[in-house]
Amino acid sequence: MLPESFRDALLWAAPLVLAVGVVYLFLLSRQHIAPPDVSSEHAVTRRAARNSAMLLVTTLGDRVLFWGFWIVALRLLGPEGNGQYAFATNLLVYFAAATNFGLSTLVTREVARRPERVDELFGNALAIRLVLVAVAIPLMIAIAAVFWLAGSLSGVSLGVAAILAVSLVPHAINQSYASLYSAYEQMGFRGATVIGTALITISGGLLALLLDGGVVALAVVAIVAGSITFYTLARPLRFGRLLTIRRARRTESLAMLGTSLPLMLNELLASIFFQIDILVIQPLQGTALVGKYNSAYKFVAALSVVAPAVILPLFPALARAATGQGSLAPWIGRAWRPMILLAAPVVTIFVVFGHDIIGTFWGDAFLPEAGDVLVVLMWVLPFAYLNGLLQYVLISSDRLRSITVAFTLASTFNIALNLVLIPRVGVIGAAYATVTSELVLLGLYVLALRGGTLLLAPLLAAIRPVAGAALMLAPALLLRDAGWVLAAAAAGVAYLVFIVATRAVTGQDLAFARSALGRAAD
Repeated sequence: MLPESFRDALLWAAPLVLAVGVVYLFLLSRQHIAPPDVSSEHAVTRRAARNSAMLLVTTLGDRVLFWGFWIVALRLLGPEGNGQYAFATNLLVYFAAATNFGLSTLVTREVARRPERVDELFGNALAIRLVLVAVAIPLMIAIAAVFWLAGSLSGVSLGVAAILAVSLVPHAINQSYASLYSAYEQMGFRGATVIGTALITISGGLLALLLDGGVVALAVVAIVAGSITFYTLARPLRFGRLLTIRRARRTESLAMLGTSLPLMLNELLASIFFQIDILVIQPLQGTALVGKYNSAYKFVAALSVVAPAVILPLFPALARAATGQGSLAPWIGRAWRPMILLAAPVVTIFVVFGHDIIGTFWGDAFLPEAGDVLVVLMWVLPFAYLNGLLQYVLISSDRLRSITVAFTLASTFNIALNLVLIPRVGVIGAAYATVTSELVLLGLYVLALRGGTLLLAPLLAAIRPVAGAALMLAPALLLRDAGWVLAAAAAGVAYLVFIVATRAVTGQDLAFARSALGRAAD
């Protein structure tokens, strides 16, 4: 529960932030957007560097805003309410990936290559998306209804799933416009729009919860936020561009579907791999435990932003190295180093203080199950980081099929292990299944790379961070009774001292990182 004074302050602040978000997006929509100048290498370099920075800043800003929201929202919703919303949003993730169908990446690539075909590409992609959405909405509702008819889902959860299914319409249109901003190298505009959408979603969501609207109101807010975002994205590129759907042709649409199918499969399988456990927990353990599991998973999701922020700017350099213009091993080692330097101490902190962290952020109502899950689930972090890096190594080496096969096998294993473990050991079985499946995926990537020497780089880079993380246990456990924040801070200082003393990060590493980022911007 929230203190009454804090609740009253939020009731005043939420409408103000909502108004600020709406006005901000309206003013943002008045900008003029045009295809970029690609004749100047200097201009291209500056845009690439600016886009990389904006990708990191806006993603972190979005995560921070939503983290603050969930600190309040989970205390208002409790495990049951969070479970109701988590189930519906879990379904939405799968259908959003399926209806996008890899078209965002395809349209961005093709418009960047041939900007004169923008209307033709936009119209065909929009037509495909809307057909897929027309199929997806009743299908998503039907799947939720199956859970409801089986008695494992409440009517509230079914209603939320139905409302969020409708949100696929603005989502599909927004994705169509967003792909053009990527093609026009306007990541700054997209990032600014993301922040404005977050302000509306968060303030509207808080207002809905404070007025006892519950999770149904949260779903309605999501549709409203998506509609306002549509206005912001569409106005600079013209609302009339939607009429290009009349230029869609069956043969061209089918050709686009064939080209984007592998991209869609990888995106969908990645979603299934990371989040399918919710659909297994729901009928076997119930809504409250879905909410508790999801509350622990939010920490992993928040930290997952690190991998793309490190890997994506280095992707061009990895691609060049894979074609024989350099060695992949040094790039793998240096890209992996900052991720393991973060992941190693984070795992130690969450393993030792997982229950205390859950209690501090979400409240005692989520204990002990969420704490148990978090202690196990956080072990997935370093393996997820490494798998994310190896996936881009495979993409750089033109081995997309290997990624699809690996995700298919690992996802099948994940589902089977969830079905075996959850009935026997409860919701913590889903955490064990997630960590084990990540290890299986790592093994499959290693087999796909067929090069043991490539893995020496991440193994060697991990030695000192892992040793430093092990040394953190002493101050963490000795000071535990003084409070987890103080104990974690002392353990963090011990880790930093060890890293500096052992020169885990050298001046050469920093110089190479600057060089890598410079090359990535070329």
